[in-house]
Order: sequence, then structure tokens, then C-alpha cells
Amino acid sequence: MAVTRSQTRKLPAKKTPNEGQTRPELQARKPKQSSPEPPIARPLQTTTTPTMPSNMLPKPDIAAGPQQVSRQDEKMTRITEKAPAVRPESSGKKRAATDGDKSGNRVAKKSPRTAAPTISGAWPSSLGNPRRRGLQNPANWCYRRSVLQSLFSTPQFFNVLANHEPGTCPRNCVTCGLRTALRTYHSNSPQLGGHIRQLDERIHATGRKSDPRWTANGHTQEDAHDFLTYLLGTVEGVKGTTQANIQQTYHISHQARWTCNNCRRTHTSSDPSGWSISIPIQPRNGQATLQTCIDAYHAEPRLEIRCDNCRTNGRRQRERKIRTLPEVLNLHLMRFAINDRGRAAKLDHRVQIPEEIDMARWALPGQTRTRYRLNAAVMHAGRINSGHYIARVRDGNRIVEFDDQSVRTRPTWWANVRDQHGAFTPYILVYIRQ
Repeated sequence: MAVTRSQTRKLPAKKTPNEGQTRPELQARKPKQSSPEPPIARPLQTTTTPTMPSNMLPKPDIAAGPQQVSRQDEKMTRITEKAPAVRPESSGKKRAATDGDKSGNRVAKKSPRTAAPTISGAWPSSLGNPRRRGLQNPANWCYRRSVLQSLFSTPQFFNVLANHEPGTCPRNCVTCGLRTALRTYHSNSPQLGGHIRQLDERIHATGRKSDPRWTANGHTQEDAHDFLTYLLGTVEGVKGTTQANIQQTYHISHQARWTCNNCRRTHTSSDPSGWSISIPIQPRNGQATLQTCIDAYHAEPRLEIRCDNCRTNGRRQRERKIRTLPEVLNLHLMRFAINDRGRAAKLDHRVQIPEEIDMARWALPGQTRTRYRLNAAVMHAGRINSGHYIARVRDGNRIVEFDDQSVRTRPTWWANVRDQHGAFTPYILVYIRQ
């Protein structure tokens, strides 16, 4: 169990790239978990909107209207590899021929680019049946345990880490710790508890360089979505095949397109890739569907844009489409909003979650394999100042619920489960490409 803490006293979050693709006009806050420890808070960082007042807590969603909330800043990184450029020789100076260049002109060698093999969506046959095991929570780390359960139940994540070669890794490599814990989890070994503790220790040891939020010893409370993007970004930071694999598996990117009304020139721009989409909840009559939430994310207002071709300004309508679909699609439901009184509040509105979804309507034409199936969900119960995280994952035809060490079977994804914090609502949805 853990507690949500006030945003104002939280340590400033380091801008980690490749976080969820959140629209800049939605400044969002995220749920934390509850604990008897004194609340500590950090200010929310935004790119295009001012810092939230001191009483703001986790990420806000859209509550009464778009004019009241701005979308969370995009915390994304795109790691690109550039081949070395060929440098022209100075006049009158010739060098020895290199690699088949018999003329004597210098030719730069391109550094080899690691090819990313296609990551399998099936569990390896050597593994046998995947295990479902509870994870001990020694502190306020239910946000960590629920995220780990969602990752450990995803065969693509297992296969990405299977390609990781720990031989050249630095000390306290978090990716090595993840790989060891994941393999132990599915081997039914009694060493799982020790390997999870070692993973926590590695996260703590490297937190000063990666993100100071992860250096605490368990008495601070953080957000599950932040932790998910931190882990995926950490795996991406490992050079070689693992980096290419994790990008191929989880990266999603968008393209914006608009046409000038004056000269009819079409302009396109591509956004950096991210680990997820952070989608607003805009309920009607107290309810919403996942499809309408994704529609709201892709809706573009008419903006004042200058056309570089004809050098005119005007209000233009942009169209935003998914350019790259991932093998594993993370959807982050933004459940915290600013109410009419200017205070942060949780949106407990019911969102209809389909077990299968076709992303074709939000993708560029020509995309293939646009259908996804729900594989896991991280859920939150509680209010703005307190709460708890659990995870539910697909296990064949049944749903398994993980509440720290407790493991139980549920008849459906969204059975009306309540505890002392209230009803659990979906917060992070993990879909696998079909």
C-alpha cells in the first residue's frame, strides 16, 4: 500500500524522454498511493502551461472542459543513429585508399547499425507455461509491483530482455536486474523475492543519474505511469539489440498534417516517438468509451498557423494520425482533473474498455495489423490524496488479479472490486497487437 502525496512538495521530476505522448494542451496529474508517511510532493513540470498551484496533486485530466485543463507535456526521447558524414579532403592532400577505394580518396566507414530482429509475441517453448506469482511490497511500492506484473505478463517484454547481453553492462544495471527478476519469476524459483529486492536496490543506486524520484527507500509515493516509462526508457538506454528491440516493440509516433487555404500547399510534421498515449476522459452523462477518449486525444482545434510557402497567416485545421503502431500499445487514462473550483480531483467515471480494439481509424492510411487485444491493466482505487494500485492480467481465458503478494482469479476484467480505498478504476491499459 502507499499514499498519494501533494504535488507541491514533490521533488521536481526530471524530464525523462520517451514518456507517454501527452498533448501539450492537457496538463495532467497522476494518482499516487496512500501511506501513513507524511506527504512529500514535487511540482509538476510542463512545457506550455504554468506550474500548478500548491494544492494540485496527481495529473489532471479534462473535467469540465478543455478550457480548464491543458494537456500534459510530452516527455519523449527519440534516439536516432546517424552515420558519420564523409569529410572532403583538403586540396592537394591525398590519403591511403580505404576499403576498396583505389583512387586514394578517403571514404568514411559507416558504423554498423544493429538490426532489430522481429520480436515474437509468443512465450518461448523452453519456458513452459508462464507463471503468475505475487510480489512482496515492503513499503509504499504498490505502484512498482503493479507495473512489474503488467510487464512480466507480456511475452514481447520477456523476449526483448532475452536478447539483452549483460556482459558489458555497468554495475547496478537496471536492465540486468529486470532480466534476472523476470526469468526467476517464470521459473518458479524461490529466489524471486531476493531478485526483486536486488532490482529495487539497483533502481535506488542509479536513481541519482536517471531520476531522483527512485532513490527513496520506500517511504515516498510515485505514479505508476511515470514508473512504467522510466523502466522502458532505462531498457532503451542499453545500446545494441535490446535498444532496437524495445523501440520496435513499444514506440508509437504521430504525424500532423494541414493544408493552407490560400496556396493549397500541404504541410506535414512528425512527432517524436513515445512509450504510450495519455488520453483524456471526457464523459457524457457520467460515462465514456475508450474510443471516445482516443477521439478526444486526436481532436485538433483550429490554430493560427503561418504558411511558409505563401507567407500568410490564418486559422488552419490540423489532422493528427498515428504514424507508427507498436507491438505493445500502452494507453494511459488521465483520471485526474481540475474541477470548477480550480482544485484537483479524481475522475471516477466509468470508461467502457473493449477487450479488442482496431486502431485503423486513428492511423495513417496503409497501416497493417491495426487490431489489438487487451492483455493487462494497472488499476487505481482511492481519491486524490490516498489510494492503492493493483494489476490484472490475461491468463488464457481467465483474468488474474495481483494485489502485491495476493493472487486471485476474477471472472471479468472489470468486476466490481472494492476495498477500503473504494472501487478500482483502469489507469494503464496494455494492448497486444494481433
